[in-house]
Amino acid sequence: PSSNAALVPVTTRSFQQAWTVADGLAALKQNSVTGNPARGKELFRELSCVQCHRFGGNGGSLGPDLSAVANRFSQHDILEALVDPQKAVSDQFTLVPMPAALLDTASAADLRDLMSFLEAGPQRD
Repeated sequence: PSSNAALVPVTTRSFQQAWTVADGLAALKQNSVTGNPARGKELFRELSCVQCHRFGGNGGSLGPDLSAVANRFSQHDILEALVDPQKAVSDQFTLVPMPAALLDTASAADLRDLMSFLEAGPQRD
């Protein structure tokens, strides 16, 4: 499949909070509210994840393919990579570092939706 990452317009989002892993885990557990994977898919674009990461055959290739990320990593690990993206970087992806603070424009609901999307994995249309 061809990449459509270059066609994704940049969305201006306002600051929500400086997330920590502990805050993110608390938000994911908050009131046992489950996320909306369809909204998470939109956020994957809005937060510019798709510019560098593939998911289900769509997106860029500067970063790792995230299609099965939830099969390999826990919510804690995924949050840690979002909050502190330079903590553990594969040698394959050192040329273009993931920008810090990308998650800071996400609300708690956004975070639940994004995690729900990542955990659902690619859906067949």
